[in-house]
Amino acid sequence: MLIPVENLFSLAVGRELHRGDLVRLVRDPVTSSTDVYGRLLRYVIRRDGLNVNLRLVADGAAAPYFFEGARGRYADELEASAESARAAGKGLWGACPGTMLDPRSGVATGDLAG
Repeated sequence: MLIPVENLFSLAVGRELHRGDLVRLVRDPVTSSTDVYGRLLRYVIRRDGLNVNLRLVADGAAAPYFFEGARGRYADELEASAESARAAGKGLWGACPGTMLDPRSGVATGDLAG
């Protein structure tokens, strides 16, 4: 079964978070509080201590993007997890193997239709 790349994130989040779960939203003092659209930039920490952001990157369901170039508290871990996921062909890296990893400019998977 083929799954559109844009659905990988939603599926992965659904594995890590469930309706009614309590989480902490943690702001990184080194980074901006919001993005250009006014959305909160936060780390999502489950009650058991799991950093959901790191897990999604490690699973290849997300890629790090350092908004305005700011490298926050988990920047090194996010990059290392993304490199490992990419090398293992996990998630988006397996679905779109030519995708470049550049946390300064985000990820563009390109046109799946070719």
